[in-house]
Amino acid sequence: VVADDNFAYVTLRAMDNGTSCGPAQTNSLLVLDIKNLAIPKLLSTYQMRNPYGLGIDGKNLFICEGESGLKRFNRSENFGVVENMLEFMESVDAFDVIPHDNVLIVTGKDGIYQFDYSESKEMKLLSKIPKTKF
Repeated sequence: VVADDNFAYVTLRAMDNGTSCGPAQTNSLLVLDIKNLAIPKLLSTYQMRNPYGLGIDGKNLFICEGESGLKRFNRSENFGVVENMLEFMESVDAFDVIPHDNVLIVTGKDGIYQFDYSESKEMKLLSKIPKTKF
């Protein structure tokens, strides 16, 4: 779950290994209006592949899809988040993100990445710390 003053974004991941984590039966992104915290309103539900961590910074929403990649959306239209996908990096096995001041830190299966997302079109890889065996 990530939120700002007005909206919350929630990813739910269905478990396929015989275990469950809450009531999630589907892989999805929920967008909620939380202007009135006592009465949150579900605005939209979007189907995802395999959602993990997510983060927001300004108009950017980042969603990790595990082995299915990393997605970046323009969240200025909260009713049409998925329709406003800016980028889909299928080559990055992404499990969690920390966005801050146009730099995105991504934890992946094979290491830790840093991306610059100051340009609106495409994120630029700044560095990668590969996973090593101990």
